[in-house]
Order: sequence, then C-alpha cells, then structure tokens
Amino acid sequence: MSDERAERSTVGANGHVPGATGAARAARANVVGAPPELDRKQLVLALAGVLLCILLSAIDQTIVGTALPRIVSELQGFDRYAWVVTAYLLTATCVIPIAGKLSDQYGRKPILIFGVIVFVLGSALCGRAATMNELIIFRGLQGIGAGALQSGAFASIGDLFSPQERGRWQGVIAATFGLASVFGPSLGGWITDNPGWRWVFYVNLPVGAIALITLLIGFPTTGSRRGSRRIDWFGVATIVAGVVPLLVALTWAGSTYPWASPQVIGSLAFSLVMFVAFALIELRVTDPLLPLDLFRNQIFTAAFIASFFVGPLLLGLGVYLPLFVQGVLGQTATSSGAVITPLTLAVVVTNVIGGQLISRTGRYQRVAIFGLVICSIGVALLLGMGANTDNFTLVRNMIILGLGLGFVLPVYTVAVQNALPYNRLGVVTSSVQFSRSIGSTIGISVLGAIVANVFATSFAAAQAQSPGLKRVLDAAAAHKHAIPTDPQVLVDPATQQQIRAGFEALLGPQNGKAIFDQFISTVSGSLLDGVRASFFAMLVMAIAALVATLFLKEIPLRTTITSSEKSDDTADHEPLRPMAVE
Repeated sequence: MSDERAERSTVGANGHVPGATGAARAARANVVGAPPELDRKQLVLALAGVLLCILLSAIDQTIVGTALPRIVSELQGFDRYAWVVTAYLLTATCVIPIAGKLSDQYGRKPILIFGVIVFVLGSALCGRAATMNELIIFRGLQGIGAGALQSGAFASIGDLFSPQERGRWQGVIAATFGLASVFGPSLGGWITDNPGWRWVFYVNLPVGAIALITLLIGFPTTGSRRGSRRIDWFGVATIVAGVVPLLVALTWAGSTYPWASPQVIGSLAFSLVMFVAFALIELRVTDPLLPLDLFRNQIFTAAFIASFFVGPLLLGLGVYLPLFVQGVLGQTATSSGAVITPLTLAVVVTNVIGGQLISRTGRYQRVAIFGLVICSIGVALLLGMGANTDNFTLVRNMIILGLGLGFVLPVYTVAVQNALPYNRLGVVTSSVQFSRSIGSTIGISVLGAIVANVFATSFAAAQAQSPGLKRVLDAAAAHKHAIPTDPQVLVDPATQQQIRAGFEALLGPQNGKAIFDQFISTVSGSLLDGVRASFFAMLVMAIAALVATLFLKEIPLRTTITSSEKSDDTADHEPLRPMAVE
C-alpha cells in the first residue's frame, strides 16, 4: 500500500478527491456503492451541504437549552421539564441506526433531504405549541429529522475523506458546531427575553431552507449497494418498547410514585424484557438494526460504551446550567446564555486542536483520555458552586469543562470508521451516534429524575425546619389559593408577583414580604441541591467514559477512503477485524 501512502488525502493540484488515483482509485472502484470522485468545486458544495445540516441541528441544541426554563414556566410543566429534551432524543435515537442503514443502501443524499424537511416541519410546529404536551410531541417529530441529519452528515464525512484526514475535517465540523454553540446560548437568551421563546424554533426555518437548497444542488448522488434492503422493524419496535418504559419509570420514581410501587417496578421489568428481546432479535435477523457482531471489535466496543456516557455530559450541562444560572443565581435568560457561551467556545477550540492532533500524530486514545481527565476536573468544580457564585468562577468552570469535552468529541467516530470496513461505514457511524444518543436520552431522564427527587426532598426538609412558612403554605391551600412550589416560580416574575401579593394579603405588607423572601430562598436552595446532585451524576458519567476509553486500542489511521479487503456485500457478515495498514 505504499502507493496509497504517497497519495495523501489532501485535495491535489488535479482537483480530484484525495486518494482517488492509482492504487487508491482501483480500490475504490472495486467497492460497491463507493462515493463518486469529486473535483474541488463539487467537494466544496458537498461539504457545505453537510456542514449546513450539522449547523441546523447544532443551533437547535444550543438555543433551546437557554430558553427552556421560560418555556416550561409559561406552559406550566416543570414536572415534564426533562421531557422536552427527552422526547427529541428518544425519536432521534431510534431514527439514527435506521437512517444509517438506509444511507448505506440508498445513499446519503435522500436521508439528509428527508432529515431537513422533517426537522423544519417539527420546528414550525414547536413554535406554535399551546401546551406542554403539544410541545413534547412536536419535539419528538423534530427529533426524527435530527436523527436522520446526524446519521447522514457524519457518515458523509466518511465518504468524502480518508480516516487519516477525518480528524482534520472534524475541526471544520467543530467550527460549524461552534458557530451555533458560541452564538446559540446568547441568541436563545435574547430571543426569549425579547421576541419570545417561540422564535427559538422559528429561527430554524431559514437555515433549513438554505441547507435543503444546497443539498439538492451540490450534494452528489452516490450509488446504491446491491443486496437486501430490509429494515429491522422488529428491532426498532423492541428498542422503542425498551427505552420508553425505562424513561417513564425514571420520571415517575420518587415523585409521582414510590420506587417500590407496582407502576415503577412494572415499567422497569417490561423495559428489561424488551431489551433482552431486542438482543435476541439482533442475533437472528438478517439485517440487524445494531449488528451485534460489531462488538467483536474491541475498538468499536470501547467507543460504543464511552460514547454512551459522553452523550449526557454536554447535553446535560446545556439543560441544567441555564436552570442553575436563572433559578439559583437569579439572572435573566440573556445573561445565562452569555455566561454559558465560554463552555461552547472552549469546546470548539479544543475540538479543532484535537482533530489536528489526531490527523498529525494518529494518536486518538491519548487525546480522549486527556480530555476526559480535564472534563472530570471541570465537573468536580461545579459541585462547589452555590447561590453566591460569581460570574468569574462560573466562566472559569465553563472553560475548563469545555476544553476537556472538545478533545473528546471527535475521537470515537474517527476510531470506529478507521477500524471497520468501508461498506459498513453508515451502520458503524450510526451505531456510535446511536450509543451517544441513547446515552443522552437515558442520561437526561436520569438527571431530570435526580433533580426532581432531590428538590422535593430538600423542599420538604426545609419546610420542616421552618414551621412558619409551612403554616402559611397550608393556610393558602386551605383557602384554595395553593402556592406553586416548583422551581419554575424562580424564572417567572409574574408568578412571583402573584405569590407575593397573596402573602401580603394574608399576613400584611411587612410580614408578607418577609415570608415571600423566605419562600423564594427556600425554593432556590432546594433547586441548588437538586442541580448539585445532577452535577455529581455527571461526574460519575465522565469517570465511566474515561474507564471505557482506556480500552480504546489504537491502530494506524488509513490513508484511503475505501479498503480493498472486501468489495461485496458478504463483508457485512464476515468476522470483523481492524483494517490493515501495510
């Protein structure tokens, strides 16, 4: 393979895609459904389409988190706070492996176009949601589009660049994500405080239109693979039937029903049965949703497990840090977006640096380990934050966290794409994305349950230590003027004004104000306890990801996009081994 090594994967003077001449061209020609050779202009247009798809998904992830406290307050649904994110993640998780399989069979372009259309439709409906339940349903629709976008976009990078070059181009992807990440939180806060939270969804419409036009004009149509085009619908059904009751049980446990209640235990038991059924189906079906033979490869297994635990970290921080800043520190949505921006900016910086290090040194495991150590330190620092935390301390912690996460994010996709055959690129990429997504789905639900349960316990304990406050709350309830005692009151000035007026009417201006101040302080303190507990859970996740990454074996990065090891569909069912670099 010395010829391949000489044809480094950079765009040459002839304008052709890297590695597409000589021995590399012959290797690609023998691969069924291999990507077409592109000149420089075609490559730029194709890459622009991919980056716009990533930008569309990234804007939504970063902009909604800042607006979420106000959204939940207006629609009156703190008990379903996490479900606004969970519904999105759940549908995206289920779609990612399906989209990966279909993109291997039909090409990336139709999958990306489908994703953009559905995502934009879901965004428009989210902006018009009148109730919390409507918003959750429409977020689920939005997640279907996001799953197709994520799967198709990341697999497309594998079509366009060799493993040796993917680390470098991950930096370009990071810059695109960073464009949304840097401006997303601040933009989300400004939109929430001014035009209103509905516009955080409407902003996706023009971006989606540009992405769709670019894909239609500039993205190449790849050849389809021969062989079966079956979808593992039984696998899809069982994984959904396993995840949904698990999330419901975690939402109910300790708040709606006790942990030992028949409702919680029954949901957990049913979830376990469905996961076992899923595994049995995947072992027997011809075209599995998640091919279990991939786990014979140590690199894939380590990346899959590590991605599962990394998934909830960035998303969990994006959801609960705005709640901490707005609910505990009492700052506006705009301020919370500005404070959190350093986290995402730091992610972009080290994502670019990490991608360059991987391409230049070929050492992806060390990059990930270094990043996870820094990330763990950053999460540990969050545990020390409280109601008196200043912005300097908060920003410092955000930067440390972001620097660590940025090193980690590009690693696992590059590692598995390099370790496994090209004709499984879509399913391999989507499997790692699936792991990260299902980890995010379950992780966000777990974090939501932790925050809700710890808040309820802490608030009850605080009332027991303040008999005066409890008597007032009981008296208000007896007069059919029950005071809302969930954290959404902390981000809703109108509700606070009503509560204060009620206390003053019941106790007089002076005593009413004193009780109101005590009430707000108690709710804020209880929320702090809940958010701190979620930070501790994130620390456990970071350490678990670090342990899994220790088993991420390193092999040399290939210098070509395709491989000559297997050229037909039978490779899908052959024992897996790392690609050789001679």
